[in-house]
Amino acid sequence: MQKKKSEASFIFKKFHKLILNMFQTSIHILRTKNGQEYFSHDLTNYLSEHGIYHQSSCPYTPQQNGIAERKNRHILEVARAMMFTTNVPYFY
Repeated sequence: MQKKKSEASFIFKKFHKLILNMFQTSIHILRTKNGQEYFSHDLTNYLSEHGIYHQSSCPYTPQQNGIAERKNRHILEVARAMMFTTNVPYFY
């Protein structure tokens, strides 16, 4: 789990290796929000070395993150439903 935003580059590199090993395919486009953690020198060099195009969303446009936002909402709703049905205390 990511502890700091500065770890985004390291986490992406690990994820990219996983995709290459498990599916024998490469990532062609990385779409991110406009956070500074995605524009580090290290990550930018890595993306260009591997031919990965970096797209960033426009500032203050959550509409561009629609699919990711819906998936996150769905995951949270399912987790809450599972916790409710198993009588997990509310403070969790």
